[in-house]
Amino acid sequence: MALAWTASSFSVWIAILLTILNAAFLFRIFIIMHDCGHGSFFRNRTVCNWTGRVLGVLALTPYDVWRQSHAIHHASTGNLDRAVWVTSLH
Repeated sequence: MALAWTASSFSVWIAILLTILNAAFLFRIFIIMHDCGHGSFFRNRTVCNWTGRVLGVLALTPYDVWRQSHAIHHASTGNLDRAVWVTSLH
């Protein structure tokens, strides 16, 4: 990001290109962090969690909080009996 900021002083197009590359890099970091949250990136759960925590710092996402809320998301998504929009139709 600092490189894109520096490049913006002499070429907007290079800065845009670097920003797009930076976004792709951050997106990939988040995907790996997501896989660590599911315990599927490494065989060892402890290694997954510590890798997720490090990548969470880079992605500006608190890993442990995100992992817990994401687990709740997976536990409740698809439960149409508890969905707000379904109960309002009855």
